[in-house]
Amino acid sequence: MIWDVNQAEPWTAAKVYDANGEEITYVVWMDTDTGEVVQLRHDGQSLVFYPHSLDIVKNRKTYPAPLRVVPITEPVA
Repeated sequence: MIWDVNQAEPWTAAKVYDANGEEITYVVWMDTDTGEVVQLRHDGQSLVFYPHSLDIVKNRKTYPAPLRVVPITEPVA
């Protein structure tokens, strides 16, 4: 299934895990069947931007599939 933050469905607040149980963070697009993911690039504390631009740097990577999406049911503070 394709998940994209620019689409209202099926996106929901959730954590994403690969087939080995490793959490995948900063996901903005993914294919749960193939393991292909687009993530926002970050330095551990903040997002990375292109110089002289407001565009956020993104990484495309493939993780062990299938990806598992676990909805966050607790309110986020």
